[in-house]
Amino acid sequence: MSKIKSFITITLILSFTIFTIHLSASENKNSHFVDDDITGIINCYLEIKDALVADDTDLASINGKELNTNLKTVYFEFNDLEKQKIWDNNHLFLLRYSEQIAHSSDLDIQRVALRGLTLTMVEMLYLTGSNDISLYLQHCSMALNNGAEWLSVSDNIANPYFGSSMVTCGEILERVK
Repeated sequence: MSKIKSFITITLILSFTIFTIHLSASENKNSHFVDDDITGIINCYLEIKDALVADDTDLASINGKELNTNLKTVYFEFNDLEKQKIWDNNHLFLLRYSEQIAHSSDLDIQRVALRGLTLTMVEMLYLTGSNDISLYLQHCSMALNNGAEWLSVSDNIANPYFGSSMVTCGEILERVK
């Protein structure tokens, strides 16, 4: 239970930070990062999300390992020290959540980790101000007791938190560009 409380606390802190970064995204001046790195991270995330929609823990685990490997080879540098600190912190969270998905065969644990992974991914997208893939931030108010979000390339709802039991439960919150 204490792990869930810690996870919820971290999730709340990340969600508050997302709004701050979203407001300053247009002023973002990055010194070193590659759009292909971001695209690779997004694609791995989407594979995890799709595996959870299909209730496939093995595939989610494989994709979690791929994301984790991808993240270990990527590092972004920002001219702005505060943005650099945010990235460094988020990078650690991305690694942690991808490891949780990779090393678990429990669908519930993978889905809880997806919530944190999603919030951190959204923050990364706003922070870098770069994304070649048009994404939708979707939300299900019934997921994980307090509601949860996920990213999708489609405006069709495919809920990774309920999978086949309630696949169309959710709504679009915004388009992330």
